[in-house]
Amino acid sequence: MNDNEQQPVTTHPGYVAHQLAQALVTAQTHEDDDTRRRAEARVRRWSGVLSGLADGTLTAGSRTPVAGLPAWVTPEVVRGGFATGEASAGAPLLECEREAARRAGVPAQRSALFAHALTDAGLAELHALLDSGAYEVSLPEEAALLTVAWLVRSGDRLGALTLLETLEPFADQLRFTPRPRPGRDTAVAEGPVVHRTSVGEASEAIAKRCPNPSVEAMREAFTVWNPYADDLLTHWLETVKLGRVLARTPDDTWNARGAELLERYEHLAAAHTRCGKHRRPKSNQAVMRTALAQTLADQPLTPACGGCSSSLSTPWCADADCPAPNGTPGSASGKQPTGPSPRNTTWPSSWCADWRTCRSTRARPRSNRSSGRSARRKPMRPGCP
Repeated sequence: MNDNEQQPVTTHPGYVAHQLAQALVTAQTHEDDDTRRRAEARVRRWSGVLSGLADGTLTAGSRTPVAGLPAWVTPEVVRGGFATGEASAGAPLLECEREAARRAGVPAQRSALFAHALTDAGLAELHALLDSGAYEVSLPEEAALLTVAWLVRSGDRLGALTLLETLEPFADQLRFTPRPRPGRDTAVAEGPVVHRTSVGEASEAIAKRCPNPSVEAMREAFTVWNPYADDLLTHWLETVKLGRVLARTPDDTWNARGAELLERYEHLAAAHTRCGKHRRPKSNQAVMRTALAQTLADQPLTPACGGCSSSLSTPWCADADCPAPNGTPGSASGKQPTGPSPRNTTWPSSWCADWRTCRSTRARPRSNRSSGRSARRKPMRPGCP
């Protein structure tokens, strides 16, 4: 077999059937309307793949996977690169195509729009689009008639006619005209620009995102439970001397503040439920809370709470006679336990908050929301103005 020959590709129908089943489940059970509609579209596409592979109209791994479509036609594909049997530019007429047919006074058919584009009036419209740049091309086929107009204006009539001969058999199937885009973006004025996602699409997608539970739990740990644990630890350290807990006898003020800490815990536990480590009986915080409750009730510390001394002495042994290797909580020399930086807890877990108020998405003129953005660093930065 030489290098120019294609090796046969074997496609297992089980993969296609699995993707179809997943799409069916999502289309039937998901609570979001938009997600269900997208899943229904996937059901249609995967059904086309399965039937095409079965009847031989689709050939996996070929440069021309769809029977009847030449290599230059962009096929509609799904995950894994499977062609569905349809052309991407062969979808039902867009509203902009219907509007163009109304303006031209021709039937709402692609063949009629194709024929109108070759008239003097149609070529003038295409030349105007080339000059203004007020159009967008999502598929290569949508630039076909623009290319014809450019060739005619450049004097290459033979090239234009050759291209038209190639396009004409598919004039009633494929969309060969560009989509209008009112206004011109600054980036377009500076030069040719392509984008994968428009500002409007990115804004809508981000606005629909929900907070990430894991990030919210991390945020709660850093902003609620770590500060409380520091306050509880600081309270106990007041009784430590030479590494021994309660070596200093607590006074009434210490007892009152201890009661406030226990009451504060009850309020925090009721209001903040994402973290569960503080509820584990053997965690340092739980041991210190239980020991504090027993001390305030004038009860001897249980063996389990006797470990409170080791929890306090390592690594927080703070005393004039026993320097703390990690400092005391809240001090300039105090070291926090390892983990994510507390600075990150100020960032929104889904970026929704910043993007809803971000000038780059909300304050941009509506006419530019269909275009891309020349610089992406600023809108991606947390807290952008």
